[in-house]
Amino acid sequence: MNRFWNKVARSDGCWLWTGSTDRSGYGHFRLNGQNVTAHRAAIELSGQRVPPGHVVAHTCENRACVRPDHLTLTTKVAVVLANGPRALLSEEEEREAVRLYVNRGKSTGDIGPILGCSPALVAKILGKRGIEIRTRRVPLVRISAHGYAVFDRRYVHRIVAEAWYGPIPPDHHVHHRDGDKLNNHPDNLEILHGSDHNSMHGVELFGVWDDQMDAFLTECLQRKIPERCVAGVLGLSKNSVNNRRNRLLQLGRATKARPGRRWKDRDYDADARALWDEYTKKVDVMLAEVAADSDEDSVTP
Repeated sequence: MNRFWNKVARSDGCWLWTGSTDRSGYGHFRLNGQNVTAHRAAIELSGQRVPPGHVVAHTCENRACVRPDHLTLTTKVAVVLANGPRALLSEEEEREAVRLYVNRGKSTGDIGPILGCSPALVAKILGKRGIEIRTRRVPLVRISAHGYAVFDRRYVHRIVAEAWYGPIPPDHHVHHRDGDKLNNHPDNLEILHGSDHNSMHGVELFGVWDDQMDAFLTECLQRKIPERCVAGVLGLSKNSVNNRRNRLLQLGRATKARPGRRWKDRDYDADARALWDEYTKKVDVMLAEVAADSDEDSVTP
């Protein structure tokens, strides 16, 4: 006790702490093996006990004062309501903020009222100590580039299928029976093996016109159009396009692209769409010719 009071300058007014202080102006003293604020140590050495959830406040508003009758016990919430959020915390309080955040899992919004400061100040203190701030991410609902509904970074049709039919086995896909990618009713979904699913989509997209598909892939390969762009145009996965390309190379029906690099500022998606439009027009013309021939054959002489 003498070790503490020897560092106090007594007077008729405030009793000022002459020992070490922090940047906030509060004195510090080591009591019972712990580093505490000097005004808290003064309260405890005078025989009072600080209950959990309470703090020692100055009635004289002098942070260096340790006179017991200038100190009172209150809650941290009451301090915030009376004086507003504090702009600085002591070293002890900063360590307490880190402990509550890291060890107790409390958020910055929970710690702010406990320490009598704003959550922004708590986040600043944690950032200064190199602690990553946990954020509450709001789930994002959107439509993907291929026309599928996405919720919280997951496809909605896969979420529905897992909830209705159970876990989806590896290498399996969820197929829309009616072809409507936004119709995610459980009755419209079925789980297929990836190869069967890709084959089904290939038949739906191209029918008997596989040669047109191969010609399109070959042309894209020569023009160095990325596989992701081709997949986006065809509505297939990138792996399906890669497998088809590798098969054409093995069969010798396609050749690798000329050596060179892709240009960063070039819109390869637009190139793929334009090229696909050309091949689609060719298919439409061929279908029209086939339909015309069928009509002529059906006419009785």
